[in-house]
Amino acid sequence: MKVFECLKCEKQIKLKKLPEEYSCPNCGSCKDNLVEVEKRRKPIILLLLYSITLIMLIISASFTISTIYNQSSIPNDNIEVGEMSLELVDENDTTIRLYNTYPMSDEKAKNLKPFLFNLNNNGTYSLNYTLLLEDVPDNELNNITEIKGKTRILNSKVKFSLINTDTNSVINEGFVSDLEDGVLSSGKLQADNDIPCALRLWIDKNVGNEDQNKFYVGRIVLKVQEDI
Repeated sequence: MKVFECLKCEKQIKLKKLPEEYSCPNCGSCKDNLVEVEKRRKPIILLLLYSITLIMLIISASFTISTIYNQSSIPNDNIEVGEMSLELVDENDTTIRLYNTYPMSDEKAKNLKPFLFNLNNNGTYSLNYTLLLEDVPDNELNNITEIKGKTRILNSKVKFSLINTDTNSVINEGFVSDLEDGVLSSGKLQADNDIPCALRLWIDKNVGNEDQNKFYVGRIVLKVQEDI
């Protein structure tokens, strides 16, 4: 049994088959105004599905744009990316400077004052994050008077150690030059959670006198994406 609807009076009629000669029993409208309800619904359903898909794509694109950090405009204070933030503990900006120092062993480097910060997920869903250590370009170093006239030291002679201060465990350590694409750490941070971090940088103990008056300047960059 099929259901037909009159386009004129909107009355629905059940018929096994629409006869050749037929008119609406309610308003007398001709057969041409009778449409099978199932066929009429299909384009409406397809339009609805298309609209939902389009809305989801727009939302997804908007989230991606708003949560992936733009490396070309890194602020000199706390970083906020969507619902996740990198909160500095006792520093004024995300720049890490190494100058007027000397080569030292890994053991002695543990006594250096660390660069402290917290990774905070303030949202209601898990977030995938990537923490980067990037070299600050030479054209952005003009305002640092302490390094004027000095030469940048090679990353292969600078060591780092990133510690989770909550568990006192090593997140990553080694030479700065060994960081693949500058990635210090990456992973998933659950909603309403944080990771307290301590980052130390120092000149490797095997560096010669010719490199002791050089400098290193880097900065921390945070990239975040929703866990889909």
